[in-house]
Amino acid sequence: MTASGERNLVLVIDDDRRSRSLLESHLLSLGFDAVFAQNAGEAKALLSQGSSYVLIITDLMNPATEDSELVGTLKLEERTREIPVLGTSSFYRWIKSKERYKSFIDGFVPKPITRNILKNEIKRVMSKFITNEEIKKEPLRTILPTL
Repeated sequence: MTASGERNLVLVIDDDRRSRSLLESHLLSLGFDAVFAQNAGEAKALLSQGSSYVLIITDLMNPATEDSELVGTLKLEERTREIPVLGTSSFYRWIKSKERYKSFIDGFVPKPITRNILKNEIKRVMSKFITNEEIKKEPLRTILPTL
């Protein structure tokens, strides 16, 4: 939780149960709470409920959905464009070569996801989104929990 009592909430979009479980474990150990969606439709429903997410992590190769389209939509919508987005995939080289992802995601974590790589990428990506005004209101350690 932040100093103001808000949860550090992360939306995770992944159709694989094992990946969701692993991400939940890593995120909890880093001080984040996670909410899960298996596809873009579930993610859109969760986003419309008004929760304040500090980060979105999505599997870019989710066969059950159009996650690449969702990610593009997130960066176009006013209420979600400022939320950092991390993409994940086991197809790292293929994803890295695709121009369309570069403008939609703020960072990338290859699968299988390790805690250390996830931690470093979250820290790198979220530090770009934190303003000086936010740091003045809350210490950096409460904005980036245990990172």
